[in-house]
Amino acid sequence: MIGKGIKYLRSLMRIVVLKIRYSNRIEFKIKNLKSLYIGKGVKIRISKGNVLSLGNNVYIEDYCSFECINGSIYIGENTFFNTNNKVVSLEKISIGSDCLFGPNIGIFDHDHRYDISDKPIISQGYNTKEINIGNNIWIGCNSTITRGVNICDKVIVAANSVVTKNIVNKGVYGGVPVKLIKEL
Repeated sequence: MIGKGIKYLRSLMRIVVLKIRYSNRIEFKIKNLKSLYIGKGVKIRISKGNVLSLGNNVYIEDYCSFECINGSIYIGENTFFNTNNKVVSLEKISIGSDCLFGPNIGIFDHDHRYDISDKPIISQGYNTKEINIGNNIWIGCNSTITRGVNICDKVIVAANSVVTKNIVNKGVYGGVPVKLIKEL
């Protein structure tokens, strides 16, 4: 019991430091000590003009990374991120409420351009398109969600999957790229 209290007090200290550092660029409401948890080693980067918005009862486990480089990230209520997730926005990423993310998930609303043949890929910039993830979603470990993807409510994405296209019907999806495994 004391160990959990110390864990949440350390999280509260991290939250206070983030609020001081980012001011109005990070949004959240703390109703009680357990209404927002930010684990150790969590990396948060928010460029000017962008926002990281965390709903009530968001739990971010250790060593996750949220980067609002040229875009914003919006996360709904009751959402859980397991260890070592990486969410990077150059445009916009919206995640609904009541979502579960296993460990080692990557969510990126951009990818590198490679269409200019006389220029190195590293110098070509990015293609971006916003990502929208619905409510009541479970993304299995080691999965990746790529730019422009929309996922409807009540979807399960199996472990080790890559989501490259919209998921418009509830169900269980898996594979590289994902396809429907089972309707819900």
